[in-house]
Amino acid sequence: HGVTTGAPLVIQIINKDSRLDDIQATPPIHRPRPGHADLAGAIKWLSNDCRNTLERASARETAARSAAGAVARCLL
Repeated sequence: HGVTTGAPLVIQIINKDSRLDDIQATPPIHRPRPGHADLAGAIKWLSNDCRNTLERASARETAARSAAGAVARCLL
């Protein structure tokens, strides 16, 4: 413990509720949802389709950042 080998780390987070795997197959979302990042993302990226923001502000993105932060904390 406390020693690294230099080998890559793999973290697998299984998402059983994935609905946006193929974003082009999902119909466009033009109405921002209250309490979500849809409106802020549409304004920031000058888009009238909220699907792009859905991926950037998704729980999958948060889970990946949290997992990477947990590993970094162990190494620091």
